[in-house]
Amino acid sequence: MDELHTAARDIYSLEEICLAVAAHGHLKLEQYPDLLHHYWSSKSQFRAKISAWYEKHQHSLISDKALGDIRNVTTHLPRPPQPLRGLQKIATLALPAEQRQFPRESLYTCYRYSNEFDRACATVWWEKHLKMPSDERVTGSIRNH
Repeated sequence: MDELHTAARDIYSLEEICLAVAAHGHLKLEQYPDLLHHYWSSKSQFRAKISAWYEKHQHSLISDKALGDIRNVTTHLPRPPQPLRGLQKIATLALPAEQRQFPRESLYTCYRYSNEFDRACATVWWEKHLKMPSDERVTGSIRNH
């Protein structure tokens, strides 16, 4: 993938193509849906988690503590517990459906997650919201960023 990246910068699905080529003849990918996850729209959050892990362990990357923390760098976006998310949904019901995502994600950033690497996602969400033109915040097109 590194070799192809300079020649194919505009192909956003390069990772998927490289994975398919590398796995061709070796794996039947449809047998591993729990291992494959498309993360394009949330890659900044995953990079924030990895960066937080790296910042914490940069001087001892293969220590027992660093290797143990790898389990806490999950492939899932952090979400508050279901009861709180339900309240957040109720709080945004007065908004038109297409305008609800931005305030909900903003509320997700305010929750204090127990996983320190999940907490790193809050900064990314805020930065994304601040960079977004105000008319896009209103129309709810945050998922496209």
